[in-house]
Amino acid sequence: MLKLKKKDVSLLKSQTKDITSFLEEMRANDLADGTISNYRSNLETFARQYPKPFKEITKEEIREFINSIETKTTRGLRKIQLKRFYRWLYGLERGQYPDNVRWITVKSSATTNDITKDELLTDEELKQLLKCAGDSRNRAIIAVLWESACRPAELLSLNVGSVEVTDYGFVLYIQESKTRVRNLPIIQTTTYLARWLEDHPQRENSDAPLWLSFGRNTYGQRIRYNHICGILSQAAKRAGIKKKVSPKWLRHLRLTQLATEITEQSLKNFAGWTRDSKMPKVYVHLNGKDTVDAILRASGIKPHEKMEPTFQPITCARCKTVNEDTAVYCMRCGSPLHLKLALATKTTSTEEVRRLRQELNEFRKFIIKHTKLPEDILEEWRKRVEKETIQLDQQVQQETLEWQEQTMSKAESK
Repeated sequence: MLKLKKKDVSLLKSQTKDITSFLEEMRANDLADGTISNYRSNLETFARQYPKPFKEITKEEIREFINSIETKTTRGLRKIQLKRFYRWLYGLERGQYPDNVRWITVKSSATTNDITKDELLTDEELKQLLKCAGDSRNRAIIAVLWESACRPAELLSLNVGSVEVTDYGFVLYIQESKTRVRNLPIIQTTTYLARWLEDHPQRENSDAPLWLSFGRNTYGQRIRYNHICGILSQAAKRAGIKKKVSPKWLRHLRLTQLATEITEQSLKNFAGWTRDSKMPKVYVHLNGKDTVDAILRASGIKPHEKMEPTFQPITCARCKTVNEDTAVYCMRCGSPLHLKLALATKTTSTEEVRRLRQELNEFRKFIIKHTKLPEDILEEWRKRVEKETIQLDQQVQQETLEWQEQTMSKAESK
């Protein structure tokens, strides 16, 4: 496949003007902010590849650009976007297109048939992605993208007021969708979203964007699609993940996992598909669980009835705070959350106390030997140091005993 070298060049003034005018018309036609953001990102990429007025870009160059796109699904989306943009650019009626894009054919409905299960992230890779995501906002974006399986445009449209606390976690109210509004539960990754809401600079403002930009020139603004792609790309690079990672890929992953766990109608409602959509069959096929279960039953083996949760929050044994699945230390009290690390920490603490006690004793001997203080003052000082050392020892022993009891209780509860 032809791969074009990305060009880091500024857009021409005419290109910027055309893109801005096109997006303003889309906004006037009530397209979702996320959809507009996606168009902006992709048109700017296209413009940088061919730094000249859009009308001067040839049919051959557009074909070259489309052929450089790796997946069939993404190619289909770019075809739709380019045809729509050029129809607007030339002021043509629906169904009419200029010569440089008239040749482009687009299927009536894109599917994910070109995706294989091996291309999707494993549970462990997903956790590594979260560990390497950076701050609480980035971790929450990845976690919510996966668990909600919402479209990128739907995620970007969320405000602080779109999130409501429930008995089981949170629910997201998706109001801007290309198909249907719906409510999406957040259960397994509740801790990630809760941590971000706690850190959110405008958490008291229900109309504030849920996902804020921290950029120098865009601070406080709603982040764009290409920003989310950048977050995922950087996290994947840090985690050493070679597979494709994008907002849509996380949606594919989640829907594949759920395809045989919930009814077809429930899957349609959850994914935001229309009632007559054929998409559930694609994900059932990709999952392959039905076939495996049938073979297991034919062999006299009962298949697993329940899917194990991908994320299980960790409760701190010391302060009972619920932490993110990938956390190492408690976010409230700082205690280690894993037995191996806790043992190492306690061992280090005990050794440190012993070392300090030894140094105090040596210092005391030095003072007694090299000073001419009266014996009664030295004796009083000696008793005071000994008392403080004993108290320190007792404190460490008490903390160690409490920690052991908490750890044993936690292990027995499992």
